[in-house]
Amino acid sequence: MESQDDEESANNGGEEGEEDPVIAAMMKRSLVRMAGAKVVDPIEEWLSDVTPLTKKKETVDPLAWWWKEKQRGNDRMGLADMALDVFSCPATSVDVERLFSRAGRNLTPLRHSIRARKLAKVVAVGQWFLDDWVPADLLTNILNHEREVKEAARMEKKRKRRLIADKMRKRQKTALEGDDEE
Repeated sequence: MESQDDEESANNGGEEGEEDPVIAAMMKRSLVRMAGAKVVDPIEEWLSDVTPLTKKKETVDPLAWWWKEKQRGNDRMGLADMALDVFSCPATSVDVERLFSRAGRNLTPLRHSIRARKLAKVVAVGQWFLDDWVPADLLTNILNHEREVKEAARMEKKRKRRLIADKMRKRQKTALEGDDEE
C-alpha cells in the first residue's frame, strides 16, 4: 500500500523540487505586479481628505458622518467599521449600569419569569418616557383612535345591515306585487 506522498510524487514525475514552469511564470508576474502596486493606507488617505463640515461651517457629528459613509458603500477598507465601533462606545458605563439597575427593579417576585426580550422592551419604553421622547397624550390618542376605528367599523356594519334589509324588503314587495297580479 502506497502513501499519498508516494502517489503525488509519482504523479509529478517522481522528482521533488521541480516546479511547473507555468506556475513559476505566474508567480513571477504576480510578484512583479505586487512590487509595482501602490500600497494604500486608509488612515493616511482619510487624513489627507478635507475635514467634513456642515453648511454652517461647523464640524460634523463623527458617528453620523461615518454611518452615512458606510451607507454609501464607502467602507474605506474597514476604516468605517472601526470608526463606527469607536464612536458608538459610550464614554462611561454609568448609563448602562443605571439601565441595568432599572431592569433589576422591573423583575419582582411576581414577574420573575419575564423573558429577556420583554424586559428589554419594558426598560427601553420606560426610559423613553423618562427622557420625554414619548408625548404625554400618546396613550390617550391611541385609545381614542382605536375607539374611532371600532365606531367606524360598527357604523359600516350597521349600514350594510340596512342595505341588506332594504334589498329584502324590495324583494318581498316585488314578490307580493307579483302575487297580487295573478
